[in-house]
Amino acid sequence: MNVVSSDFFAKNLQFIEGLSSEASYSALQETGPSDLQYKDGSYIICKEDRDLALHSRQSPQDQAQRQIKRWIMQHSTALENLTVIFGCAGFYHVREFLKESYGSSYLLIVDNHPAHVRTLLENQDLSDLYSKGKICFIINANPRACVFEYSELIKTIPSINISFYVQPAIYRIYQENYDLLMDLFTKATKIEGMNRGTAASFSDEWLQNSLINLAYML
Repeated sequence: MNVVSSDFFAKNLQFIEGLSSEASYSALQETGPSDLQYKDGSYIICKEDRDLALHSRQSPQDQAQRQIKRWIMQHSTALENLTVIFGCAGFYHVREFLKESYGSSYLLIVDNHPAHVRTLLENQDLSDLYSKGKICFIINANPRACVFEYSELIKTIPSINISFYVQPAIYRIYQENYDLLMDLFTKATKIEGMNRGTAASFSDEWLQNSLINLAYML
């Protein structure tokens, strides 16, 4: 029998509150029923009368470790900057990203299924993540509200060399949803890059350097 701990939820919600916007915090408090269930130690999506596991039933953390190491190798990613993780999916892959990241790296966890996140917060203790100081959350059922928060966030970071990751199992189940999110976030990142380029082109420092070097360019 699975036991839902209200203590887990209260403690985890307090953690989320300090690492997310007021909108994300409210989304978790006000969310409705979830099609994500916790059964015998596994997180299961109940969809079209089928139980779809989000991870290995035997060794989910080992599976997450293999997936993240393979992803890092395939993308030649050093995890030095911001990595956007779409979907919580048990937090196993989040833990692996934290092990692999270093320096000024940061993880942004984005989930537009607030009810899923609430189920996770009710069924596990996330205290091992509390002290890392490298996580923030965007949680909102509206994908465009998620991308609005993201657009505001990336204005505050020095580098927009940003990586996107979505856990394989949850992507297979909700492919259309995550394709939309990744498309919106990719476009927002490009817009921020163009805005920074425009600002640099018209800055006093840029103009001064251009005038100094004009003789060498002609």
